[in-house]
Amino acid sequence: MGLDRSPQRKNNSVDLNNASNCNCIPQLDQHHPAIQFLLEAIKSSENNLNSKLDSVLDRLTTLEQRSTTMETRIHDLEKKSTDVLDDLLDNKQNTDALRAEVHDKVSQLKEENDRSWRRNNVIFKGIPENEAANQLITSLIAFLLPNHTLNISHERVGKTKSLYPRPVRVYLPNKAEKSELLRNCKNLKGQDMFQSISVCPDWTKQQQEQRRTPVKTRSQTTAVNDRKRPRMDNRSIPSVANPTGNGSASLVLDPMEQN
Repeated sequence: MGLDRSPQRKNNSVDLNNASNCNCIPQLDQHHPAIQFLLEAIKSSENNLNSKLDSVLDRLTTLEQRSTTMETRIHDLEKKSTDVLDDLLDNKQNTDALRAEVHDKVSQLKEENDRSWRRNNVIFKGIPENEAANQLITSLIAFLLPNHTLNISHERVGKTKSLYPRPVRVYLPNKAEKSELLRNCKNLKGQDMFQSISVCPDWTKQQQEQRRTPVKTRSQTTAVNDRKRPRMDNRSIPSVANPTGNGSASLVLDPMEQN
C-alpha cells in the first residue's frame, strides 16, 4: 500500500516570497555584538592604515625637503668649486706670468752682469797653442798698446779638445785701454808676425747670437728703437771687418762696442 506524501511535502515547503514577512529567517541587526565587533575592528584597522599613510606622507615630505636642500647644497658646492677652479687657473696664469717675468729679469741681470764683467776684455783668435804662444801674445799686446807698462793677464777659453786653436781672453785694466787696443788693430795690416790673428771684443753669448742674426731681421725687430735714435751717417760707424785675403791680421768690431 503506497503512502501519499505530497500533502506533507506541501505543508513542509516555505514560501520564500513571504519570508521577509515572517520570522522564519532572523534579521541582521547592526547592533548585534558580532557585527559591532567587526565594524569596530574595520574602523580600527582603517584608522591604523590612515595613521601609517600619514606617517609615510610626512616622511615623503621630509625626504622631498631634504632632497631639495641637498640639491641646493650641491648646486652651491658646484658653483664654489667652479669659482675655486677659476681662481686656481687665474692664480696659475698669474704665477706663470710672474715666473716668466722673474726669469726674464734674472736673465737680463745675468746678461748685464756678464757684459759688465767682459767690458774691458778682448779676444785674440788664431794664436797657435804651442810654447811660443805666450811670447806671441805678449808681443801682440805690446804692439797694440805701446804705452802700456803693466803686465796684462790672459787665458785660453773654450773646449780643450778642438780642431782649431782656442781663443785667448785678454783682461785689460780699463775700457780706455780696450778702446785704444781696438783702434790700433788697423796697424796690424802687413805685419807678418801677426798674420791670421783676429781681435774682437769679448762678447756674451747673447751678443754673439745677435751678430749671427740676419741684418734684415735685426732691423725689423729693432725698428721701434731705431726710430727713437737720432739718424747718424753710416760712414761714421765702423763696419765689421773680415780677414783680408793676404793672410794679415784683422779686426772684428761691432758698432755697439764703440760707445
